Amino acid sequence: MSFLDRINENNVWHPEHFRHWVVDGCRVGRIRHDLVPQLRKLGDTFVIEDDAVHLHPRFTTFSSRSAAMDDVLRRLEEDGIVKGRRSAAQAAQAAAAATRRDAGCRARTRSSTPWRP
Repeated sequence: MSFLDRINENNVWHPEHFRHWVVDGCRVGRIRHDLVPQLRKLGDTFVIEDDAVHLHPRFTTFSSRSAAMDDVLRRLEEDGIVKGRRSAAQAAQAAAAATRRDAGCRARTRSSTPWRP
């Protein structure tokens, strides 16, 4: 296998396979299109559009967003979609909103962020 073949084999980033992940108007990441059907089953936690998934605007505080996402991740873990979730929460916030009161977009666990070797 040539070096270029190896690079092509490992180049798995395809932006067209993702939607924007938006919290309080801040783009905070991306969500795979193939995860959207599972998110639709979770009730009204999300507002799902063709090009973006928004955390429902009723979650206005850091703690309400964190609780909502913890529930989502727990349910996805029960369904076998998220594996090896740890309970160590980390604050995630948008830099532009950092000066606002309760500016954090949500807490996330390290297991909700994919790791690729």
